[in-house]
Amino acid sequence: MIVNTPQQTFRAALGQFFVKETSTENLAAARSLIERSETAGADLLVLPECIIARKLGMPDWGQKHAEPLDGPFVSGLREATRGCRVTVVCTVQAKIANESRYANDLLVIQNGELRLTYQKIHLYDAFRGKESSYAAPGDVLPQVLQIGPFKVGFLTCYDVRFPEMTRALACAGATLLVVSAAWVKGALKEMQWDICLRARALENTCYLIVA
Repeated sequence: MIVNTPQQTFRAALGQFFVKETSTENLAAARSLIERSETAGADLLVLPECIIARKLGMPDWGQKHAEPLDGPFVSGLREATRGCRVTVVCTVQAKIANESRYANDLLVIQNGELRLTYQKIHLYDAFRGKESSYAAPGDVLPQVLQIGPFKVGFLTCYDVRFPEMTRALACAGATLLVVSAAWVKGALKEMQWDICLRARALENTCYLIVA
């Protein structure tokens, strides 16, 4: 995606990949996407949700493979961005002290530094899903960051169904919304995803970049 503003051209890369069962495989995939995005001159790379490890049919897999934010996975991501221009957005399963559930943390990593951590507020407790059984909800909106010509607000997956959150970010100055997701499969789910994203952009007169 390329957005031309009066100030500059802003290039965004979407690093969509199927998250595998081991953190080693997923860190290698993320590092490759970071390298490719940097080589292509991207300003921003958006990766999917909960990329440390996933296993289909086993929602507690993330609990078993959650790591602290200073663990090998996030440290590997930070090291991969050191000296790079590209800013990386993703979410990981982060361990919480004295809590069996993990934090579904959206991270913004820039030149080896962790610029933002946002713990997902709206967990997918709907139909047959109950994300709150293995992830703990956050209760603080993410701050808006300046990235290139944009003031950027951040959301994680199910957050896009709640217009109040995107409105709050827009009122805080966001002109671009970035979404990291692992949208659940199901009847008409792709259509719902598309409608939600278009609605949030139109309601707030802002760009959306989503993976």
